[in-house]
Amino acid sequence: RMAKNKDFIDGFRIDHRNLNNCINSLHRALENSKMSEVKVILSEMKKTTEPLFKFEEDYLYPRLLRLMRETTQQLHNEHETILKFFDETIDILDKANPSGIKKETILNNLSRFSIMLEKCDDLSYFAEKFHQDEREDLNRRYQECKTSGNGLVIKNKG
Repeated sequence: RMAKNKDFIDGFRIDHRNLNNCINSLHRALENSKMSEVKVILSEMKKTTEPLFKFEEDYLYPRLLRLMRETTQQLHNEHETILKFFDETIDILDKANPSGIKKETILNNLSRFSIMLEKCDDLSYFAEKFHQDEREDLNRRYQECKTSGNGLVIKNKG
């Protein structure tokens, strides 16, 4: 049965753990040719998976897709903001009297940059799931970007 818990993530993990336990029990029952036990275990697994799959398909997956879109859009916006900050700050510091920049502004932007890097690192979990051919292409493109010396072009620079 589906776990009844206030936090869906805890319940979700409990359901998955219980289903994995059922898979192990199913293996043992099959090895011992206990087909009536196999039927009972499969029936229990079906009772758990039907509502779990409904939750995943109807509610979790659409929200995860939205979250991924929102997160990548936010990261894109952060990239532009941080690159603009770098250019503007370097320009000010290049002047003979760089009085137009405050240490607090630099520190605030560095803090923002650290948070953005954490969010980006979180996405590496998903990037690790790419098939081998996509990973190889991304590895090649990563190396191309790193060795080209050409960075992102900031829109509306000025």
